[in-house]
Amino acid sequence: MFRSEDMHLLKIVMSKDNEYPIVDILGKRGFAHMLDMNADQQIFKLPYIDLVKRCEESERKVSFIIDQCNSYKIPMTPCSSVEELSVLTRDIAQHRQMALTMLFDNIEKDVHSI
Repeated sequence: MFRSEDMHLLKIVMSKDNEYPIVDILGKRGFAHMLDMNADQQIFKLPYIDLVKRCEESERKVSFIIDQCNSYKIPMTPCSSVEELSVLTRDIAQHRQMALTMLFDNIEKDVHSI
């Protein structure tokens, strides 16, 4: 999308069950630009703050694992797509027989034990 293209501001109301797949498709196709409609509210009062905290914690854990791999010169190969990363993550979680939410915690514990 280019700055000179015509755009429209729309508000989409949908059920929580459908919001992720719909926004995912719009984002992947480049059809949407998201605006923070809650910019005037304090962040800890927003309904999705728990998800933000989980994302930040996951980012911290992934950064730690990357730093440790770099410091021990462990080679890392980036995934070619988000879909590939999702498949690999699910496979690792199934192999370890644990929920995805616990996977980073266990990997971080493994790294600490090295």
